[in-house]
Amino acid sequence: MGLIVLLLTHSQYEDEFVAYFPSLDNHLLSTNVHILVHTLEEPTFPQALSLRRGVQSGNYTYFASPLNNTVIHLRQPLVLPPHVPSFEASRTMHPRTYCHRGHNLSYSVANRYYTYQMLRLSILDGYEFFLKIDSDIYACTSLDVTAQIFASRSVFMHTAAFRDNPSCDATAFTTANAFCPTGILDGPLRDPHKVYFGNFLAGWLGLFASKEILHFSEHFWRAGWEYRWTDQTFWRYALLVANATDRVLDQTAWRSSRKFLHKSGTVCPGRSPSNLTMNLTSM
Repeated sequence: MGLIVLLLTHSQYEDEFVAYFPSLDNHLLSTNVHILVHTLEEPTFPQALSLRRGVQSGNYTYFASPLNNTVIHLRQPLVLPPHVPSFEASRTMHPRTYCHRGHNLSYSVANRYYTYQMLRLSILDGYEFFLKIDSDIYACTSLDVTAQIFASRSVFMHTAAFRDNPSCDATAFTTANAFCPTGILDGPLRDPHKVYFGNFLAGWLGLFASKEILHFSEHFWRAGWEYRWTDQTFWRYALLVANATDRVLDQTAWRSSRKFLHKSGTVCPGRSPSNLTMNLTSM
């Protein structure tokens, strides 16, 4: 069983999710893959998508999609670092050092949610895998993510890797290495700035919700706020800490062959541009 977790911190992202959701309903969701949508305010997407309301279980509200797939809503404040008084305040706060113009702390807080708060959500106890996608992911064909990870005996799946700007993840190696008294990260690291695209990835919760990795995520959470650390920075180092870099499934081909689109900057293979695609391109 897999759970897609999607954090929506602004109405713009909720609008994107509503526009792209039919493709997820058709190609990503199933009886084995559900989606959890975490919002900070009362949501509008259940009405916009004509979701059928089901049971309430604690903080989680269950819905059925038009194709009878499971959509779960959670409204809950974000866990913030001590120096950030509120998420709204983070929108106008900048780190002391940042690697590109326009970066504010809300970007880091929202991204790093997946490396700390998400991994501690009680609902994950009922799932084997988590999936992380952005609100502007459009699925072009059926993608059985959990089956692919299970069949390959992998603990992590990514859809592209790149070398991050060293000023963005500055001191991340030092912080991660300090967690490992045996010096596990002192071996051949290959490229310490290699990270995975954060807009479509997945992981096995047997690893990422383990005591070791939860302990590491707490250690990592306390550092890096003066730079642009994101979830992309975390996944690579978590795999190194767990000595699991050889159990990573590379699905870059899904991206390059347009099995899914990010920001819908192109058209699904074999299809003519639709009004939906053209509208989304301008968002």
